[in-house]
Amino acid sequence: MEDKQNQRKILSSWKEISDYLGYNRRTCSRWEKEYGLPVHRMDDKPKSSVFANPQELDEWLEKKLKTNQVHKKKDRRFHPALAIMIFAVVLLLTGAYFLLPKLMIPSKPNEDTVTPQSTGPLTLQARDVVTTEFDGAGRLRVWRRGEANTFREVWRIEPVRHSSFVISDVDNDGADEIVAPGYCRRVETKGERKRSFYQYFINVYKQGRKDWWKSTYFNDADCVFEDERVDLTEMAEGELDGNPGSEIVLITRSSLGIFKYDKDKEEIRLLRSQSSFVDGTALFLKSVTVADIDPDPGEEIIVSADEWKDFETVKNSGWILILKFRENHLNLVRSIRVDANLSHQSLRTGNILRAGSREIVTPAYRNIGGAWNTYVLGWDAKGNKLFDKPVYTRGDYQYQIVQLDVGDILPDFGDEILLANQAPDELILYYWDGDKLVESTHFPLDPWVALTKVFISRNNGPENTKEIIACGGNFSPTKPGNSGDFYLEVISFENSEFISKWQRNWGEKRELRVSYGGFGKRHD
Repeated sequence: MEDKQNQRKILSSWKEISDYLGYNRRTCSRWEKEYGLPVHRMDDKPKSSVFANPQELDEWLEKKLKTNQVHKKKDRRFHPALAIMIFAVVLLLTGAYFLLPKLMIPSKPNEDTVTPQSTGPLTLQARDVVTTEFDGAGRLRVWRRGEANTFREVWRIEPVRHSSFVISDVDNDGADEIVAPGYCRRVETKGERKRSFYQYFINVYKQGRKDWWKSTYFNDADCVFEDERVDLTEMAEGELDGNPGSEIVLITRSSLGIFKYDKDKEEIRLLRSQSSFVDGTALFLKSVTVADIDPDPGEEIIVSADEWKDFETVKNSGWILILKFRENHLNLVRSIRVDANLSHQSLRTGNILRAGSREIVTPAYRNIGGAWNTYVLGWDAKGNKLFDKPVYTRGDYQYQIVQLDVGDILPDFGDEILLANQAPDELILYYWDGDKLVESTHFPLDPWVALTKVFISRNNGPENTKEIIACGGNFSPTKPGNSGDFYLEVISFENSEFISKWQRNWGEKRELRVSYGGFGKRHD
């Protein structure tokens, strides 16, 4: 009886044999040739019809498995539970493909996104120095003073690309945070058309927290968008709307955004975004600051800009805008037309004339007879020009790299203007004497230093001296091959002269040009 049942189970084709074993026909044929799979033929010719006895196949397979000559038999039958598991895995992978980029902050456009990682929880002290390296796989770093005025790195996060930052108590808890802007490239496809644009967001780094704390990257409603990329964005912070907590102001090429921490939602929110300021005139925003420059309560937003037409800057045509932010509305209080072009990230205010209110100061470039000339310009809150101080005749527009900061350096005057010049690389101090701006002390720098920024501490250093940060890059042809382009120097002003206290020049190979710097306490 058993023989008759086995006869009825005879497998009479390669298809039936392969289905029974759970492998494809090619594998079964190879097993016949290489391992002696018991397959029989009607007349012993290679192309003859084949048949096999399931019992022989089972015995053969069991023997081969014991000697590990073939892989374990696969069960190709349909299992509903297995199908559900496969479907779930596919669903998870599909979701990860589309959602994972949203969980990462890109370091630069058109490249694979990488989640930034810090060296540990952020700690920030008043006399720390904070720097950003924007180019390539950039980083944000904190440097702390040690013995003999030396500084060592105590925290970093990378890769991030922050072209500026601001120190602010974002959540009003008494401790300052680092707030910095980033961007990523976005592409939208509608049918056969593709649109490329740039999304600007802000990251907040909180003391005691590792990596970033808050970011607006995840919500388009809390981001600013630009059709073209601009690297030199800038931020400012202050008390704008009269409510508890400071506001963060971000400028991109054409837009100004105002952000604030929402305690109820525990998120940074974009309160207002605006890209039109002067009727019928397109502007390229260059720099922003926040200060109280008039008798009215609350602080004002001051923006410098160049006129923009046909995708380029209009020669000798700049603007100073004074704006108020009240009840979630951004109002233009005053616009000042400037017969020059203005510098990136270098608009400041200060009590230079000791007149009881703060003045507006910026470097400017004016083309006269085909040659570019550098100036320091100043206005009061009503738009009256106070000074128009020539600095250098530069000639070529590409060398217009002049930055400044304003602070109280000399004891017997009001605030001073510290100009950071390039070619020649030097710091120049200006102060107001009677009725004019007077040029004072010069501090020459290494001729291969390429200055990008200068900052004056708002708090006195040791022995009641004022400290200054100068930063940028170093492009000396004699530097070692394993060095970087990093330049950072801490300078004090003592006994009417500048004294270099600490310098990090070149650094390691991966260290890039310093794009922005500042002290670890907000500018109170």
